[in-house]
Amino acid sequence: MLKPYNLSIVFLAAVLVGGNFLAPIAAAAAQAPPPPTNVCVNGQCLASTAAGIKWHPGHYVWLDPHSTQTAQFAAIDALSNETTVQGIQLLANWSALEGSTPGDYSNGFKLVDAFLAKLGSLKVPKRLILGVVERSYGVNPAAGTSCADAAHGFLPSYLALNADGGCVIAAPGAAGSLAVTARFWEPEIMDRLIALSQAYAQRYDSNPLFEMFVGNGETSVAAPAGSGFSSSAYLTQLKRWFDASEKVWLHTQLRLAANYFGSDAQMTSLIAYASANGGVIVGGPDPELPLPNVTRTVQSNELFRAAQGSGTDLRGTVPWIGEVQEMGLGVKYTQTPADIFNYYSNVMHASYMVWLRNGWVGGPPQMWSTGILPFIQSINGKVYSSECPAIYQQRCNTN
Repeated sequence: MLKPYNLSIVFLAAVLVGGNFLAPIAAAAAQAPPPPTNVCVNGQCLASTAAGIKWHPGHYVWLDPHSTQTAQFAAIDALSNETTVQGIQLLANWSALEGSTPGDYSNGFKLVDAFLAKLGSLKVPKRLILGVVERSYGVNPAAGTSCADAAHGFLPSYLALNADGGCVIAAPGAAGSLAVTARFWEPEIMDRLIALSQAYAQRYDSNPLFEMFVGNGETSVAAPAGSGFSSSAYLTQLKRWFDASEKVWLHTQLRLAANYFGSDAQMTSLIAYASANGGVIVGGPDPELPLPNVTRTVQSNELFRAAQGSGTDLRGTVPWIGEVQEMGLGVKYTQTPADIFNYYSNVMHASYMVWLRNGWVGGPPQMWSTGILPFIQSINGKVYSSECPAIYQQRCNTN
């Protein structure tokens, strides 16, 4: 479950102007800056990825989404000499990655270019996991607020030209404090997320520091009755996204941020479909809690490891990525980094770990600087397995 506050990133906020939903995409694309050439670090240039799937398992830090770009760059600089942290996770609002005109990715490219340049400038270069935020969390909008108004600032403004605003206000009291979400179960909206995925793949798939792309948020949705949502429609559109994205992200892992879905059969179908061709990692967005005696189970986690005694145990065949959010660090449950790491290692066999750069919930053991990073250093940045997963068919590129 994503953290219970609006994931709008302060430094990503932009002044959005009205756009024509049918405006030509080519005109917007022409405004994009040229893609960077080779990534150079201290005079040494890393060649673009020519073959295989980028595979650099280990620990990644999810940058504080409340902070400015200046503060986030300072946090990255602090990792310059750190060998136990492989990279960062940046979750960017959809509106930061695509402008008010469909297909205008120019500001998004500038943003990602800046982060890749910063990561490449470190003494020990770090890698990037980029995620698209297509929903918001926090206090539900006041009664009578239109969906388009509620989504202003984190969804591209052209979506508001749809008759339904391109989004929906979540059911009151939705788990995880979900407030507003794009209608990604509708083909017209998923078309735009597919187009975004294709554009970013063309620019970044060959970049050796661009490790992973998360094109949709978690699988859990809390759309209210009457919104037109159905889990079967959502499943169809997610499969469409993976179909299209796997054809263009040839060297970069795609992440299925699975937690809950309409039925066990649908979740199993989605995991199998997405991961069938390799290049897809499953997992997140938080562990089963509390630890070690779990009472809050997570559907995807149980199905992935065949915890109920039926199905196929996918551990070691399909890679798993674990993510640590506020819920396990002090919101509702307070776990130590060792508790969480042991769960993801011993239970889920994770190859990647993403830790929130926490500085506001829990106590010193749960804070990034006094608890999480020292723990990662104490285990020398190890994870359960760094072996190339079977589904990747020995195509892992560790350069």
